[in-house]
Amino acid sequence: MTNRGKAGVTSAIVLTIGLAGLAGTQPALAQQEAAGQEKPKNAGPPPAVVGVDEVRSIQVDQTVPVLGRFVTNRMGTVAARVSGAIDEVFVNVGDRVEAGDRLVRQDGRRFQLAIKRHQALIAIERAAVKTAEADVAIKQQLFDRQERLKDSVAYSGARLEDTAAELERTRNELAQKKAIVIRAEADLEIARVDLADTEIKAPYSGTVIVRQAQPGAYLSASSPVVTLLDDTALEIEADVPSVRVSALKPGRMLSAKVGEDTLQIEVRTVIPDENAATRTRAVRFSLAGSPPEGLAQNQTVTVEVPISTPRSALTVHKDAVIQSPAGAIVYVVREGKAAHQPVSLGPAVGSRLEVLNGLAAGDIVVVRGNERLRPGQPVSF
Repeated sequence: MTNRGKAGVTSAIVLTIGLAGLAGTQPALAQQEAAGQEKPKNAGPPPAVVGVDEVRSIQVDQTVPVLGRFVTNRMGTVAARVSGAIDEVFVNVGDRVEAGDRLVRQDGRRFQLAIKRHQALIAIERAAVKTAEADVAIKQQLFDRQERLKDSVAYSGARLEDTAAELERTRNELAQKKAIVIRAEADLEIARVDLADTEIKAPYSGTVIVRQAQPGAYLSASSPVVTLLDDTALEIEADVPSVRVSALKPGRMLSAKVGEDTLQIEVRTVIPDENAATRTRAVRFSLAGSPPEGLAQNQTVTVEVPISTPRSALTVHKDAVIQSPAGAIVYVVREGKAAHQPVSLGPAVGSRLEVLNGLAAGDIVVVRGNERLRPGQPVSF
């Protein structure tokens, strides 16, 4: 067979296969149309998953940072109340103590002996009181007898006066002896207090920052033992420019920054003493809520001091803002799609920015994933 004959046979075979394939496809398309199925269309990209936030109005204060420091309301030297040698010291620098914990014990033997001596004196004086009471009873009987003799021939006015004077004298002696007993009982209580004071205890909870007492040393009354700092009674003191003090009324809430922590603080008082060199006044702030752990006396803190009256401002989260060549823009979610929105912005308010124009309260803006968005792109959140 010639080459032309072979080519004709091949073309006939290909044409036959093509017609058979077309014949097989047409029934399948007809079946799909009969079943009501549509021909596949271009579906497009899926919605972008984003994070969103609401545009909202908040109260804002214009503030300036002022450096302050933590100070404690309770710090001082614990002193000995009585004289005596130190038997034992129970604390060291850095130790945390609770109110009532022992710090130092002094030798208390002489106070124990004083207690015994006063107890003996009280016993003697109480016996003297009983003797005086017996004398008063005798003198009272003699006086009563003379009183009954007034209407008899044996009555003597002089005798009656003498017995009355004797009765008064013994009564005065009895009163003196009772007073001596009261004084002796007071001396006994003082000796007991002195003995108790040989156990020097923490007047409040805190940390020992200095230890002056050493075992074996002799302490006089008022000698320093330890210096105690209560780090649970901390507040903030800041030297605020006098022109800003008028806005700091007691009870006003402010914010302060310590490292990465933001604290809520309250104005407690403005000290009425102005520094003539710096034109500042010391202001004390109390902490609202539980302070962070590890704060220390004189640790630096930044206080945001207001310079204007609080006002309401429309704000947007700073992560929603994208800087473009044409200015700041945000993506607003409208009907499930990202809409490109230019905005005019004011000063920062914490993690938010004041909105001057372009947004309304309640608008939902994209704060995460907005750097890859395109106008009109579907979004989900």
